[in-house]
Amino acid sequence: MTMEPTTTTKFQTSSNAIIWIVDDDAVSRFLTRKILEIRTNQPLDIIEFASGKEAIKAVDKLRSLPPDVIFLDIDMPNVSGWDFLDYLQDSGKLKTTRIAMLASSGNRADSNRALSYERVNLYFQKPLKIEHIKDLMLLEKTAS
Repeated sequence: MTMEPTTTTKFQTSSNAIIWIVDDDAVSRFLTRKILEIRTNQPLDIIEFASGKEAIKAVDKLRSLPPDVIFLDIDMPNVSGWDFLDYLQDSGKLKTTRIAMLASSGNRADSNRALSYERVNLYFQKPLKIEHIKDLMLLEKTAS
């Protein structure tokens, strides 16, 4: 079932950090969003995608501010997290966006592969935990 991207706040305002959550598991998206909302000290625009395919469509249609951070699941049907990363790399899009990978398993090979991508900054085993937020200096917008 295809789901339209949802936001928890106004869509992409310049003063808020823009966060995308790309995960086929609704519970995981919910938990990730709640942890981010609870543990960050800045306004967030959180946009959720239920598949890698939906996220690619959003990248192609993007006409405004790109996401600051993408929380990306690895294992999704049809278009996996790996496929999404390859798409970004091949297209050259979202060059300034940082990516935190979320994985169901603690597989070292997946971690090594994820961190071999230039834009992947962090790798977490699901679910995202409150203590992981300390590692997310990613959410701070850098001054232009």
